[in-house]
Amino acid sequence: MTWFMLLLLAQTPRALTLPEALELAHTSQPALAAARERLSASRFEVVATQRAWLPTVGVGAGLVAGTANNSTAVVLSTGSLDLPRIGGTKTLADPSWTTTASSLLGVTVRQELYDFGRLSLQTAAARAGADVEQARAAAIGAEVDAQVSEAFVAVQSAHAVQSAIAAALARARLNRDFAVRAVAAGLKAPVELTRAQAELARAEVASVRADESLQLSRSALASAMGVREAEVDVVGALDDPEAPPDRETLERDVLDREPTLRALRSQAQVAAAQVELASAQLRPNLALSATLSGRAGGTPPSSGSPSFGAGLLPVVPNYDVGAVLSWPVLDLPQRSRVEAQRARALAAVQDVAALEQRLTHLVDQVWTRLQQAKSAQTALEAALQASNANLEQAQARFELGLGTSVELADAQNLKTDAEVQVVLGRAAARAARIALDRLTQEHR
Repeated sequence: MTWFMLLLLAQTPRALTLPEALELAHTSQPALAAARERLSASRFEVVATQRAWLPTVGVGAGLVAGTANNSTAVVLSTGSLDLPRIGGTKTLADPSWTTTASSLLGVTVRQELYDFGRLSLQTAAARAGADVEQARAAAIGAEVDAQVSEAFVAVQSAHAVQSAIAAALARARLNRDFAVRAVAAGLKAPVELTRAQAELARAEVASVRADESLQLSRSALASAMGVREAEVDVVGALDDPEAPPDRETLERDVLDREPTLRALRSQAQVAAAQVELASAQLRPNLALSATLSGRAGGTPPSSGSPSFGAGLLPVVPNYDVGAVLSWPVLDLPQRSRVEAQRARALAAVQDVAALEQRLTHLVDQVWTRLQQAKSAQTALEAALQASNANLEQAQARFELGLGTSVELADAQNLKTDAEVQVVLGRAAARAARIALDRLTQEHR
């Protein structure tokens, strides 16, 4: 027996309060972890654009072996073909296949002088992107909180239903035992015992289903929280939700605070910033470049003496300092990209307007659900009181021999159904309030 009890205790899921479940979900849910990493990446993007004003340093070194036959051919730069510069050699009528060495070691420092507003627009766009990720993370957090809260209420409801079914099962067993004694004493007909046994069997089936529902709801809660445990239980009974603010205040709060809407507004700001940034790509850019290098080539020069070391040691020093102004005066593809981005920005504004309209209707729908659930709860409580009185009367009539087992069973079933309906009604009210809280990013 001791071993069996230890096994049961080992399999009992831990029980948490709602605040504990929400806190654990925020540390365990992979979706939230991914959202935090995306937010971190977007903030590094902001830092990257701010650091564009800092100087950049590049170091290069090379050792090349090859021929050096010069010609007057014109060569265009290309990213897929590497052509070394050999313009310092003589043009020969008879090309030579003699291999010579060439070495290079240098360092270059570049500093942005004036960007004509382009970098500030890049920073603004990156900040707007970080705002989008922050709003998305908040929306995912609100969604996780709502899912955990709904699963938590489902476990509370399953516990309440299980208690109601357990009470019905206990009553059915008492009725069966009473019928056994009454039939044995000749006070009741055998059909009374048969009916009591049938009601007991039905209560036992309902008890099994209630246990299964509780197990499934615990598993759903663990899944919503993102924990590795198979099941998580809850602490606390199902209670009535708090009354929400008036509808006008609620709609205003939703339009100001709903996480998904905030994310969409941030996306619209990003789209507007991208229009300015795309336009800024057509502006000039002024940069400073300074390079210090050492080089050497083993190829015989067209004039002067050969380099020391046959080109293997970069011993010939050079430096240069210059300011470079670049300006894409005519870039028709980029101008088309500006127009495309402007269309996306207008579409983002319309997306915000569409979501605002849907949220307004959704607030009305959820508000109506909550009010109906609260109204139904009053009627369900009254029905439960009436079923209790009806059961007391039926029990008394049955024990006095004035009532039948059918009458008693109907009264017991009516009470059980009333108890379950009260639980479901309270759960419906809680679910409606959770939906309202999700829209305003509040949780109770």
